[in-house]
Amino acid sequence: MNNNTNKKILTYKEFSRENLFNLILDEYAPNIQVQDIDNPKKDITKDIFSPLRSEIRYELEKRTFILFLFNPVLESIYALRKSSLFDYITGLHLYISSNPNFNYTFGLFKEKITSFDKLIGNWSLFLDSVIADIITLPVIAWKQTLYLEIEDLIRFYLNEKGIIRITINMANFNNFFKGMSSSYNFGIFLYNKDNGNEQLLISGQGNGEGKESGLYKEFTRINELVTNIKEEQNYYIKNTHEHEFA
Repeated sequence: MNNNTNKKILTYKEFSRENLFNLILDEYAPNIQVQDIDNPKKDITKDIFSPLRSEIRYELEKRTFILFLFNPVLESIYALRKSSLFDYITGLHLYISSNPNFNYTFGLFKEKITSFDKLIGNWSLFLDSVIADIITLPVIAWKQTLYLEIEDLIRFYLNEKGIIRITINMANFNNFFKGMSSSYNFGIFLYNKDNGNEQLLISGQGNGEGKESGLYKEFTRINELVTNIKEEQNYYIKNTHEHEFA
């Protein structure tokens, strides 16, 4: 991750496919190319058949696939079936290899390409839906960091100013292949950045309908709860002081 403390925090209204990609790129840009792994001159590991090389390759493939999925011109990439970074082929490879029953014959391979295209098309609908909901969110009424996790996969770290950071829950990487839609599940967590502790506040379902979406409604409920707590605290403090000086 780029730890530049001066990095701009995105307001919800500024959020877009382009800004989403930039935040993901900040987290997951590979520091070496996949083709460098098999180059014995590269100082990765001396043994070209080392398990470490396989682990590095798989990690880089996952990162490349993530960048592919969040590319703001994703629809153009998969429609053209080509990319200078081999993103489409990497994604297709991961999709096929995730299916243990896949047999390499032309008919099934063609079927998998069609299936993968459908998956990518639905993923684009999913991202557009998430963005449509996030850009309408109300400002958080408190200063403590929250994170919004969507489909147990994408985490948006938020404060009262906007979006701080976006990460992928790599433990659930295979969720990329389950197939998304314009409706999605989410959880809103209270997050302590000092010790990493987290607590689920509320969960629900979004659908890309902005202020009519469950995401907006649950954020509004949280803000109302926080506002009520602050009013009760102020009332208690005011009355306590009045009794002390009576």
